[in-house]
Amino acid sequence: MSIEEQIAELYDLSLDNPDNIHYVLDLYRIDESLGRVILAATGVDVTHFWISIDNYGIAHAHQRHGNPTKEANRGQIAIEKHHFIQILPIICDADNIRYDVRNGKEVLIFEKELEGYYFVLKELRRVTKKGKQNRLMLQTFYIKKKTY
Repeated sequence: MSIEEQIAELYDLSLDNPDNIHYVLDLYRIDESLGRVILAATGVDVTHFWISIDNYGIAHAHQRHGNPTKEANRGQIAIEKHHFIQILPIICDADNIRYDVRNGKEVLIFEKELEGYYFVLKELRRVTKKGKQNRLMLQTFYIKKKTY
């Protein structure tokens, strides 16, 4: 199954999860090249972290930014399943990357101009236990409309 198909399946699970089971999908392990780009832009070394998404992050983003009426009032585009499939390419080829702290959590913000301005916020999750992986986990995702 391709990454795109796995993301689509996780999206469906995130919207219909009556047992509240936590699902994590590791998309890509950050290599030296991408690690250098992120370090230069943010001062944060995330080389060898996994770029990951989980059903809770998808559900949060969908709840906050999936309503077409609310998003239009904000000057934004409602996110849909097909947008989530673009998360990995947005991160790997971001136009801008910023570091921020939101609600006490370290976040990297990846921005990419496509048909709108895409913003993918990834929470840094550092672990110290053996066998556990450092991850950039989806915190939220939204799209601003282009203004001409």
